[in-house]
Amino acid sequence: MMIMFLSIVLLAICVFLVFLVLSQDVKGGGLAGALGGGAVQSAFGGRSAESITRLTAWVALAFFLLVLVMGLIGGSSTIGLRDSDVEDAGVPTSTDP
Repeated sequence: MMIMFLSIVLLAICVFLVFLVLSQDVKGGGLAGALGGGAVQSAFGGRSAESITRLTAWVALAFFLLVLVMGLIGGSSTIGLRDSDVEDAGVPTSTDP
């Protein structure tokens, strides 16, 4: 149940992070410039570029920490498979010669 909740939070962070990255002030044109990157600066004010950059860094840090926590909670399982599932599939579980 906890993993499902964390997965939903991770999805929300991912969508928000994509929005933040696309709204960055572009120096070389790029995708945000093609989609009207100047409109973001006028919408959030002239000094928003520094604030958006800082917010992007914090959201990216939250993303990495959440992925790390989910990995630790999930344990070292084989993509959620139990040992009996692996044995039923005919995959060898030992490395005996």
